[in-house]
Amino acid sequence: MTDYTALEILSLGTSATVEDVKQAYKKLSHIMHPDKGGDIEEFKHLQKVYKNALDELRIRDADNKFAISLCSQCDGSGKVKVTRGASTMSKMCPVCFGLGEIK
Repeated sequence: MTDYTALEILSLGTSATVEDVKQAYKKLSHIMHPDKGGDIEEFKHLQKVYKNALDELRIRDADNKFAISLCSQCDGSGKVKVTRGASTMSKMCPVCFGLGEIK
């Protein structure tokens, strides 16, 4: 048996937002609600999936904020200024994007 994430059950990708989850839940709950002829156990499962999907997003967002805040090169902005001679340009932070330290 395959284990699916809550986002997969709601047919959402990993880049889903809280608003996407709410819309998917609302759409399915109108179909699966017991008052609309749906099974009560399936509806309870949908409610758990909704809660878990929101939790997944909160954890994902917290992990992203934590990882960015740890960056010593860009202070979490994702961009660094690199000076070469007289010119200064902004580039992607090599630490945040896994490229190593700036030399």
